[in-house]
Amino acid sequence: MSLVDLLDPAFFRLSPKDFQAHLDALPEGTEWVMVDEIQRSPELLNVVHRWIAKSSNDPKRLRFALTGSSARKLKRGGANLLAGRASVFNLYPLTHREIPPGYPVEQLLKWGGLPEVVLEPDPTEKRRILKAYTTTYLREEIAEEQLVRSLEPFQAFLSVAAQMNGKIVNYSAIAKDVGASTTTIQSYFEILSDTLIAVTLPAYHASIRKRQRSNPKVYLFDLGIVEALIESSIGGLLSGSYSAGNRFEHFIFLEIYRIQSYRELNWQFSYLRTKDDAEIDLIIERPNQSTLLIEIKATDNVSERHATNLNRFAPDFKSAEAVLISNDPVAKRFGHARCLHWHAWLSEVLPS
Repeated sequence: MSLVDLLDPAFFRLSPKDFQAHLDALPEGTEWVMVDEIQRSPELLNVVHRWIAKSSNDPKRLRFALTGSSARKLKRGGANLLAGRASVFNLYPLTHREIPPGYPVEQLLKWGGLPEVVLEPDPTEKRRILKAYTTTYLREEIAEEQLVRSLEPFQAFLSVAAQMNGKIVNYSAIAKDVGASTTTIQSYFEILSDTLIAVTLPAYHASIRKRQRSNPKVYLFDLGIVEALIESSIGGLLSGSYSAGNRFEHFIFLEIYRIQSYRELNWQFSYLRTKDDAEIDLIIERPNQSTLLIEIKATDNVSERHATNLNRFAPDFKSAEAVLISNDPVAKRFGHARCLHWHAWLSEVLPS
């Protein structure tokens, strides 16, 4: 395998002509070429396209693995996105099934799942890694990629976005807090989505048109990053400002989202909130399967009152399953709602 790391000074200014020459020089029998940070040199994709298009009988035909952190930059630059010739896969922080043996799952809720953070045993160093990530990547790297015109309002936006994590987005209120226009704030959220820094959870409605008009919730891609952004905005480090209930809901949503994404299940996610503020945390529409109505509670002792909204709304859905996911080790049922420990439910619906 040949590795072309576009962060390496040797490849940083690699031209399409030089890239072609590098590929021509690869020894016979080379099967894979990996190009890291492809968004830094999107013009190389034309060279990749030509090699992919070679006949399957060509002895110099190569296979490519292209990695990058900004699909947005590629799209904006009119890059060759290899439509129909390449598969797209997203890589996320570690799920609970990928953590090293003996690593407490509770640590994922506290520190998140970035591999470098998980593998670091020292809490002080974990904090430094998270702080460096929020400073270097989420701020400076996005500015360097010219995804935002001005870094200052975007820095303020990131802290506000972290505080709004998992809540319904109010674009105009955030715009006032940041000192930017509503349109700018909407574009910032699009940047977070395109760079995989956030997952957008739309409001549920049977009508796709109406669903798109309702304000979404937004979840940042990692719990440790949420904490680091919140604490950097008010001073101090990871003092537990992100409440346990919100953290647990965030954790469960990300686990479901990541695992189904890796399995290419094409589940559609949304939330339900009525005018009287009754809410279902998560609605999952699954192709050729029943719809899942999910409430997520951090409690280790589920009672009937926790299932109130599930029992209220379940009859309004055709062939839906109502599930309450919690830390309670005892399986229970209250009306329409099955109540399961989160690990048991994930093992049932998304078995290893």
